[in-house]
Amino acid sequence: MIEENLCPQKNILQSNNEGLPITLKQNGITNAIKSQSNENKQNDTTIQKKCKKCHEVKKVCDSNFQFRLERNKYREHCKICRNKRKTELLNNKKKDPVFLSKLKSKDSIRKKIYRKNHQDFLFEKRKMNIVKILLSKSKTRAKTQNMEHNIAEEDIIIPLFCPVLGIPIFVSRGKVSDNSPSLDRINNNLGYIKGNVKVISYKANALKSNGSINEFRKIIEYIKANE
Repeated sequence: MIEENLCPQKNILQSNNEGLPITLKQNGITNAIKSQSNENKQNDTTIQKKCKKCHEVKKVCDSNFQFRLERNKYREHCKICRNKRKTELLNNKKKDPVFLSKLKSKDSIRKKIYRKNHQDFLFEKRKMNIVKILLSKSKTRAKTQNMEHNIAEEDIIIPLFCPVLGIPIFVSRGKVSDNSPSLDRINNNLGYIKGNVKVISYKANALKSNGSINEFRKIIEYIKANE
């Protein structure tokens, strides 16, 4: 007599003698027979198949063709051709302004959520790596403005107080504040080179900007005249 045990998770009746699964029919399909045939096909690497896209003959296996469980057969196009097609479709989508706007909005939402949930971590990380951040930003500005750049981390020294306004300098939480450290070029006609950089407060650097001494004198005269 054959003892049969019911597996409630897969609705399979297993036979102890032969080990062959006998399943309950669901929607007219026998799950055990289907899964057994799928495993046999996926493990059979002796069969060859011709891709309808690149027309190359390849071994039928999971690394070359994707197996479709719902149709119980392998796809007609190989994985390489399918990946190329996906890349082409994605590149075409990226040219669509509507798709790009949706993609950017999703990325901005993810970034906002991450920043909101990790404020303390991001603040400590920025505080520890402020010299590297200033150096990285100076390299980017030098590249975009076609300026010379030869400074290193040891050339960036952050003082406790701003040498221009005398206000304390510290890394602010969140957005940049007036007290945030900012890398200034002493001579605006030169690039970020050794001896021409100094860390001052963000407010002082914003006031200084690219103005000349004569321009600042005119601004002072204008303020005095309208007091």
